[in-house]
Amino acid sequence: MIYFLMLLKLEERTHKYLYAEHESGSTPNSVYVRENDNRFSYGNVEQLKDKVFGSEKDSEVTNVFIKWCEKHGFTPTIKLYADSTLVDKALTNKEIDAGVYGTDIVEGFRTILEFEAFAILCNFSLRQRCFKR
Repeated sequence: MIYFLMLLKLEERTHKYLYAEHESGSTPNSVYVRENDNRFSYGNVEQLKDKVFGSEKDSEVTNVFIKWCEKHGFTPTIKLYADSTLVDKALTNKEIDAGVYGTDIVEGFRTILEFEAFAILCNFSLRQRCFKR
């Protein structure tokens, strides 16, 4: 039996997985805010420039967001959290202005921007017998 996953292609994974040449789909990345926070309108980049964002520590989404912001003329202020539930808690408690996450919808919050979707590729573990020579 051959098992496969759908993962982002990251350099550190290439020694463990064989990736398909063509993407199977994509997953959006987004900026989200409290449902009742009326400071934000959808798609307005200018409104983000002086805000504080929360994101997961060691997340590829954070790295992509930083690069995306730089392309749009600003360096974001980001507080890093151990996981997304802590980002959501900080947002709810008004410790940050917005969250950054690798999905288009975060339940209980409102998406105000989608940026740089990740390509998803089928991949197979190189440990599978059928790939051994």
